[in-house]
Amino acid sequence: MLGELIVRFVVGLALGTMLLAGHAYAQVGQPGTPSPGVQIDLNITDFTGPVFGSTPIFDTTGRPALVQPGFVVLTEGRFTDPNQIRDPRNWSDVTWFQPQGTANLANTAFLFSDSESGISDFFLPPGAKVADILNAQNTVFLPEIDTGTGSDLVDFTNYTAGGAVYHIFSDAVQPELPEPPEGTPEPASFLLLGLGALCLAGYGWRRRQAAAA
Repeated sequence: MLGELIVRFVVGLALGTMLLAGHAYAQVGQPGTPSPGVQIDLNITDFTGPVFGSTPIFDTTGRPALVQPGFVVLTEGRFTDPNQIRDPRNWSDVTWFQPQGTANLANTAFLFSDSESGISDFFLPPGAKVADILNAQNTVFLPEIDTGTGSDLVDFTNYTAGGAVYHIFSDAVQPELPEPPEGTPEPASFLLLGLGALCLAGYGWRRRQAAAA
Protein backbone atom coordinates (compact mmCIF):
# COMPACT_ATOMS: atom_id res chain seq x y z
CA MET A 1 0.00 0.00 0.00
CA LEU A 2 2.72 2.41 0.99
CA GLY A 3 4.76 1.47 -2.06
CA GLU A 4 1.79 2.13 -4.36
CA LEU A 5 1.27 5.58 -2.79
CA ILE A 6 4.93 6.42 -3.29
CA VAL A 7 4.74 5.35 -6.94
CA ARG A 8 1.63 7.46 -7.51
CA PHE A 9 3.25 10.45 -5.82
CA VAL A 10 6.37 10.18 -7.98
CA VAL A 11 4.32 9.78 -11.18
CA GLY A 12 2.11 12.73 -10.23
CA LEU A 13 5.12 14.87 -9.44
CA ALA A 14 6.69 14.03 -12.80
CA LEU A 15 3.49 14.82 -14.69
CA GLY A 16 3.08 18.07 -12.81
CA THR A 17 6.63 19.06 -13.63
CA MET A 18 6.06 18.30 -17.31
CA LEU A 19 2.84 20.33 -17.37
CA LEU A 20 4.52 23.27 -15.69
CA ALA A 21 7.44 23.07 -18.11
CA GLY A 22 5.06 22.92 -21.06
CA HIS A 23 3.08 25.87 -19.73
CA ALA A 24 6.26 27.89 -19.28
CA TYR A 25 7.37 26.97 -22.80
CA ALA A 26 4.07 28.13 -24.26
CA GLN A 27 4.06 31.41 -22.32
CA VAL A 28 7.58 32.75 -21.82
CA GLY A 29 10.88 32.08 -23.55
CA GLN A 30 13.57 33.33 -25.86
CA PRO A 31 12.22 34.13 -29.34
CA GLY A 32 12.68 31.27 -31.78
CA THR A 33 13.20 28.60 -29.10
CA PRO A 34 11.78 25.21 -30.18
CA SER A 35 10.35 22.60 -27.85
CA PRO A 36 12.93 20.48 -26.00
CA GLY A 37 14.70 17.97 -28.23
CA VAL A 38 13.91 19.78 -31.49
CA GLN A 39 16.92 20.93 -33.54
CA ILE A 40 16.69 23.77 -36.09
CA ASP A 41 19.31 25.18 -38.47
CA LEU A 42 17.64 27.83 -40.61
CA ASN A 43 18.53 30.69 -42.95
CA ILE A 44 16.33 33.77 -42.54
CA THR A 45 16.36 36.16 -45.49
CA ASP A 46 14.37 39.05 -46.93
CA PHE A 47 14.74 37.76 -50.49
CA THR A 48 11.10 36.64 -50.78
CA GLY A 49 9.57 40.12 -50.86
CA PRO A 50 10.35 43.74 -51.76
CA VAL A 51 10.12 44.99 -48.17
CA PHE A 52 10.33 41.85 -46.03
CA GLY A 53 10.93 38.14 -46.26
CA SER A 54 9.04 35.21 -44.76
CA THR A 55 10.73 31.91 -43.93
CA PRO A 56 8.75 28.82 -42.83
CA ILE A 57 10.39 27.10 -39.85
CA PHE A 58 11.44 23.45 -40.23
CA ASP A 59 13.57 21.30 -37.99
CA THR A 60 16.71 19.54 -39.19
CA THR A 61 14.66 16.50 -40.25
CA GLY A 62 12.47 18.60 -42.54
CA ARG A 63 9.39 18.63 -40.34
CA PRO A 64 7.50 21.87 -39.59
CA ALA A 65 8.47 23.23 -36.18
CA LEU A 66 6.80 25.52 -33.67
CA VAL A 67 8.92 28.01 -31.73
CA GLN A 68 8.57 30.74 -29.16
CA PRO A 69 7.17 34.01 -30.56
CA GLY A 70 8.97 37.32 -30.24
CA PHE A 71 11.40 39.72 -31.86
CA VAL A 72 15.14 39.66 -32.58
CA VAL A 73 16.57 43.09 -33.42
CA LEU A 74 19.94 43.54 -35.11
CA THR A 75 21.56 46.87 -34.25
CA GLU A 76 23.89 48.85 -36.50
CA GLY A 77 26.63 48.93 -33.85
CA ARG A 78 27.81 47.37 -30.60
CA PHE A 79 26.00 49.78 -28.29
CA THR A 80 26.22 49.62 -24.51
CA ASP A 81 23.82 52.46 -23.76
CA PRO A 82 20.29 51.01 -23.40
CA ASN A 83 18.82 54.16 -24.94
CA GLN A 84 20.92 53.67 -28.07
CA ILE A 85 20.02 49.99 -28.23
CA ARG A 86 16.30 50.77 -28.00
CA ASP A 87 16.46 53.61 -30.51
CA PRO A 88 14.93 52.31 -33.79
CA ARG A 89 17.16 54.68 -35.73
CA ASN A 90 20.03 52.36 -34.74
CA TRP A 91 18.25 49.17 -35.83
CA SER A 92 19.30 47.31 -38.93
CA ASP A 93 16.85 44.40 -39.19
CA VAL A 94 13.97 42.94 -37.21
CA THR A 95 13.14 39.23 -37.19
CA TRP A 96 9.61 38.49 -36.02
CA PHE A 97 8.58 35.01 -34.94
CA GLN A 98 4.87 35.70 -35.30
CA PRO A 99 2.55 33.88 -32.88
CA GLN A 100 -0.17 31.78 -34.47
CA GLY A 101 -3.31 30.03 -33.21
CA THR A 102 -4.40 29.27 -29.67
CA ALA A 103 -0.99 27.80 -28.79
CA ASN A 104 0.53 31.26 -29.36
CA LEU A 105 3.59 29.71 -31.05
CA ALA A 106 5.31 30.67 -34.29
CA ASN A 107 5.86 28.61 -37.44
CA THR A 108 7.25 31.40 -39.64
CA ALA A 109 10.05 33.96 -39.29
CA PHE A 110 9.58 37.36 -40.90
CA LEU A 111 12.58 39.59 -41.60
CA PHE A 112 12.13 43.35 -41.97
CA SER A 113 15.10 45.41 -43.22
CA ASP A 114 15.90 49.01 -42.39
CA SER A 115 15.63 52.14 -44.48
CA GLU A 116 18.25 54.87 -44.60
CA SER A 117 17.18 56.13 -41.17
CA GLY A 118 16.73 52.79 -39.40
CA ILE A 119 13.52 50.92 -38.74
CA SER A 120 10.20 52.75 -38.79
CA ASP A 121 6.54 51.82 -38.41
CA PHE A 122 6.02 52.60 -42.10
CA PHE A 123 7.52 49.23 -43.08
CA LEU A 124 6.27 47.22 -40.08
CA PRO A 125 2.91 45.39 -39.99
CA PRO A 126 0.34 45.51 -37.19
CA GLY A 127 1.57 43.52 -34.22
CA ALA A 128 5.21 44.27 -35.03
CA LYS A 129 5.34 48.04 -34.69
CA VAL A 130 8.20 49.73 -32.84
CA ALA A 131 6.10 49.99 -29.67
CA ASP A 132 5.27 46.27 -29.87
CA ILE A 133 8.97 45.41 -30.19
CA LEU A 134 9.98 47.62 -27.26
CA ASN A 135 7.13 46.47 -25.02
CA ALA A 136 7.62 42.74 -25.61
CA GLN A 137 9.12 41.08 -22.56
CA ASN A 138 11.45 38.76 -24.48
CA THR A 139 12.80 40.98 -27.28
CA VAL A 140 16.47 40.18 -28.01
CA PHE A 141 18.90 42.83 -29.29
CA LEU A 142 22.05 41.70 -31.13
CA PRO A 143 24.79 43.67 -32.90
CA GLU A 144 24.84 43.08 -36.62
CA ILE A 145 27.98 41.29 -37.82
CA ASP A 146 31.05 43.53 -38.20
CA THR A 147 32.80 41.83 -41.10
CA GLY A 148 31.83 40.55 -44.49
CA THR A 149 31.24 41.78 -48.01
CA GLY A 150 28.29 44.05 -47.42
CA SER A 151 26.06 41.76 -49.46
CA ASP A 152 22.78 40.27 -48.24
CA LEU A 153 23.70 37.15 -50.20
CA VAL A 154 26.81 36.48 -48.11
CA ASP A 155 26.72 38.23 -44.73
CA PHE A 156 24.68 36.88 -41.86
CA THR A 157 24.41 37.13 -38.10
CA ASN A 158 24.05 33.92 -36.10
CA TYR A 159 21.33 33.81 -33.46
CA THR A 160 20.95 30.82 -31.13
CA ALA A 161 17.83 29.98 -29.16
CA GLY A 162 17.73 26.63 -27.36
CA GLY A 163 18.19 23.91 -29.96
CA ALA A 164 17.84 26.36 -32.85
CA VAL A 165 20.47 28.26 -34.81
CA TYR A 166 19.22 30.99 -37.13
CA HIS A 167 21.39 32.64 -39.78
CA ILE A 168 19.91 36.11 -40.29
CA PHE A 169 21.14 37.44 -43.62
CA SER A 170 21.72 41.16 -43.48
CA ASP A 171 23.86 43.83 -45.11
CA ALA A 172 26.46 44.55 -42.43
CA VAL A 173 29.34 46.36 -44.13
CA GLN A 174 28.20 48.65 -46.91
CA PRO A 175 27.24 51.91 -45.16
CA GLU A 176 23.92 53.51 -45.94
CA LEU A 177 23.84 57.19 -46.76
CA PRO A 178 22.32 59.12 -43.85
CA GLU A 179 19.25 61.19 -44.57
CA PRO A 180 19.80 64.96 -44.39
CA PRO A 181 18.63 66.68 -41.21
CA GLU A 182 15.08 67.96 -41.25
CA GLY A 183 14.91 71.31 -43.01
CA THR A 184 18.12 70.84 -45.01
CA PRO A 185 17.50 72.02 -48.60
CA GLU A 186 17.91 69.44 -51.34
CA PRO A 187 20.28 70.13 -54.29
CA ALA A 188 17.34 71.30 -56.40
CA SER A 189 16.49 73.82 -53.71
CA PHE A 190 20.04 75.20 -53.79
CA LEU A 191 19.68 75.67 -57.57
CA LEU A 192 16.43 77.58 -57.15
CA LEU A 193 18.00 79.79 -54.47
CA GLY A 194 20.92 80.53 -56.77
CA LEU A 195 18.64 81.49 -59.64
CA GLY A 196 16.63 83.71 -57.31
CA ALA A 197 19.78 85.47 -56.16
CA LEU A 198 20.83 86.09 -59.78
CA CYS A 199 17.42 87.53 -60.61
CA LEU A 200 17.57 89.89 -57.63
CA ALA A 201 21.07 90.99 -58.60
CA GLY A 202 19.93 91.67 -62.18
CA TYR A 203 16.92 93.61 -60.96
CA GLY A 204 19.11 95.77 -58.72
CA TRP A 205 21.55 96.44 -61.56
CA ARG A 206 18.74 97.58 -63.88
CA ARG A 207 17.40 99.93 -61.18
CA ARG A 208 20.82 101.47 -60.72
CA GLN A 209 21.20 101.92 -64.47
CA ALA A 210 17.76 103.58 -64.71
CA ALA A 211 18.56 105.93 -61.83
CA ALA A 212 21.87 106.91 -63.39
CA ALA A 213 20.15 107.75 -66.70
